[in-house]
Amino acid sequence: MKLVIMRHSTCAGLEKGIINGWLDLPLTKEADEKIEKASSKIKEKFGDIYFDEAYSSYLSRTYFTAQKILAKLGETCDVI
Repeated sequence: MKLVIMRHSTCAGLEKGIINGWLDLPLTKEADEKIEKASSKIKEKFGDIYFDEAYSSYLSRTYFTAQKILAKLGETCDVI
């Protein structure tokens, strides 16, 4: 079993110096580029990895980061 832990990608408040905390701020346009790099690094480190489950907090930036990374890896599991 392998455990992969990721942080959410760049969100809107960061560029304005806002401390995000529990604010539900959306991802930025730069986030997709970072998600692409993160997906590539996961493939590089783990090869063909299969995810049984993916977990996220309820904040949209974490949920959409997980969803996009799984899609880039060709995964079909749900983000819980």
